[in-house]
Parts: sequence; structure tokens; C-alpha cells
Amino acid sequence: AAVASIIFGVLIIIKGAKELLECLKAKKKNIFDLIAPIVTIIIGAMLIAGKFLDWFFIVVGVVFIINGVLELLGKKK
Repeated sequence: AAVASIIFGVLIIIKGAKELLECLKAKKKNIFDLIAPIVTIIIGAMLIAGKFLDWFFIVVGVVFIINGVLELLGKKK
């Protein structure tokens, strides 16, 4: 399970970095478009660090909720 969470964390960091680069290249920048990839990268880092500290999973759950709300707000165009 620890290896799976590390792999999942790395994949989430890659996804967040890709989205962040796409947002930075875009001409029209919205604050929600920039915050959501940053939160995604933080989630990935917490999943990797969660292997060492169990309480990070509680924080990751809260950040997942925040990320979901930001994604929903950012998709309204």
C-alpha cells in the first residue's frame, strides 16, 4: 500500500505540473486556474509524505475537498 501511495502521489504531481504549465502558457489567466494545479501538486506531495506521517492523510482529505471545489469553480467558463 505504501508503494501504491508513492506512485499515485508522483502521478498526481506530474498531472498538477502539466496543468500548471498549461495555465502559465495561456493568455487569459484566472486565479482559480492557477490555484487548482498548485493544490494538486500539494496533494501529490502529501501522499508521498503520508507514507511517513499517518496524520497527513487527514490533511490530504481536506485538501482533496478544497481541490474539488476549486476545480468546479474553475470549470465554469
